[in-house]
Amino acid sequence: MNRTIFILPFSFLLLGMISCQPSPRCTDRTDVYINIGFYTLKNGIETDTLLTRPVIYGIGREDSVLTSGISSLDKIGLPPAPGQTSCLFVLNYGGQSDTLSFSYTPDLQFLSFECGFIEFYTDMEFTTTNHLIDSSAVTQPLVSNNDEENIRLYIF
Repeated sequence: MNRTIFILPFSFLLLGMISCQPSPRCTDRTDVYINIGFYTLKNGIETDTLLTRPVIYGIGREDSVLTSGISSLDKIGLPPAPGQTSCLFVLNYGGQSDTLSFSYTPDLQFLSFECGFIEFYTDMEFTTTNHLIDSSAVTQPLVSNNDEENIRLYIF
């Protein structure tokens, strides 16, 4: 009897220690951005373009400038609107502005047990006004959690 009194609490303590192991952490990237690269065409040769002090913000979110504090960039990741099928941004550079319009199909994907679900965007289409931007090309219509470029913008 005396032995049972000792073994029973010890068993519960051991069981509690085993069951309280920390669960694995999510190590996958869980943020999704529409990745845009800026380019120029000179004499038929494509080169990266560095924009100095650009201003980019979402329409309806003018108070949230995405490029605040950035002195120059040659690429940027813009956040799609979760659960929506489109989003709009304004690119202002050198006193000229263009509206960037994205449309896509949200696609909920299971990433892993630790990370849960993440929203990818498929069938992306893109249009823009052409004050600053000469032309554009969708290079990858699947917007996911990798750094692959989705759109190329060619600046005048």
